[in-house]
Amino acid sequence: MAEKGCKVQNPVSVSEIFTFSKQKFSKNYSFKGESHDFYEAVCVLKGTVGVTSGKKVYLLSKGQMTVHRPGEFHAIWEHSQSKPVSVILTFSAAPFPKFSDNIFHLSDDLQRKISGLYDRLTEIFEMRPLPLNSGVSVTQQGIWIDRILPGKEYKASIFIKELELFFAKALDVPLKNKPGLKSRSYDNYIRILDCMENHISENLTVADIANECKMSIPALEKTVHRYLGCGAAAYYDILKLEKAVKLLASGCSVKECALMCGYSNQNYFSACFKKKYGYPPSKASENA
Repeated sequence: MAEKGCKVQNPVSVSEIFTFSKQKFSKNYSFKGESHDFYEAVCVLKGTVGVTSGKKVYLLSKGQMTVHRPGEFHAIWEHSQSKPVSVILTFSAAPFPKFSDNIFHLSDDLQRKISGLYDRLTEIFEMRPLPLNSGVSVTQQGIWIDRILPGKEYKASIFIKELELFFAKALDVPLKNKPGLKSRSYDNYIRILDCMENHISENLTVADIANECKMSIPALEKTVHRYLGCGAAAYYDILKLEKAVKLLASGCSVKECALMCGYSNQNYFSACFKKKYGYPPSKASENA
């Protein structure tokens, strides 16, 4: 009778890496919020950064990491003139551990590990330069990983295995005391997002939202820009289109979806959807 061995499943399997950078944030730097269909990890090595993940806002200090899920709208900014340094990478992975809270503790060893992986990038991969935002100083000219250098395939495989091991260890230590931000400004931010979500099927103006939240338009715009790096109208549109993706996935027609997301003009809705996602809403099921 043949003996059966113990099957071991890899809990983390990184299939692609897109960007990998070490960034120094200048005073008052704020990155415009975004969402994408892959993971993003922010590892703070020095100073403090503010991070928005949907309705959650955190102040992350040295030795802390956040991981944004695919499709999660997020933003980041410099906090308290602390001259923060962070390693930021984007990647696809399946499987990848499920987590309820996306803030984790990085030991000194793990901080050295992720910094060391960054330092080895140019020995293994060809990097493509990207246009830089004026507020950020990236320590390498290129941060987009284009391809593996000829003859470096074996080293690339080891690199990915080490990256997977880094995440397996880091995600096993969630931060017990979450560094959540509590302030009057944060309360206003939550009230604004609740208002937008509760009126997703309408077509409110910024003035309407400000009135609902009992705020002035300048105060509302300042709050939204602080936590999301964009204007109130822009984020209201983002919420509508994210809702549209879910409705289309549930079987709604394009016409039904447009109306349920506050768009009276179906053609305008389709144009906005395609601009954000790169394909028309009629092709949403194919890209799910």
